[in-house]
Amino acid sequence: MLVLSYFFPPAGGVASVRVSSWTRLLPEFGWEATVVAALSPDAPVRDAALGIGEGTEAIRAGEIPLRRLLQRLKWLGVPARALDGAVDRIWPDPFVGWAPFAHAAASRRLREGGIDAILSVSNPFTPHWIGLRLAGRARLPWVAFFSDDMSRNPDPRIRPRARSLRSLERAVLERADGVAA
Repeated sequence: MLVLSYFFPPAGGVASVRVSSWTRLLPEFGWEATVVAALSPDAPVRDAALGIGEGTEAIRAGEIPLRRLLQRLKWLGVPARALDGAVDRIWPDPFVGWAPFAHAAASRRLREGGIDAILSVSNPFTPHWIGLRLAGRARLPWVAFFSDDMSRNPDPRIRPRARSLRSLERAVLERADGVAA
């Protein structure tokens, strides 16, 4: 199974714990995991003790660090009012700078063969966008796991892009062969 998750050990936090736990459990059900994750995730916590499943393949993909780029623009003198809320308006989320690299890495791995299904894990929502693009081309079953509501999320940082997220959410719900929360 190809798992698309921005966060994965050694990044800490709930998303990493969830995916690392799955990689330990999947072999009991006859699945091996290949996880495409961020090379240096923008994670507030690191946890080197988080284990992953034996035989799990981890593919690290780089990213264009959009948050850091916006911070540097402030440092270069771009007025703060021009950048206020800019991170919160990036679609589908501020982690989209990972998408081209993760998509390329996942596509290469799919071409190698041996993948029977795709699982995308949110939050952030970028893995679902990648999963949507890959599943159609690969003609593989795709499961989308939502840890948070996308378009109706009460988080004020998500509200500025909630309307545009509805179209992605609708496409994921229509196209995915399975949805879990």
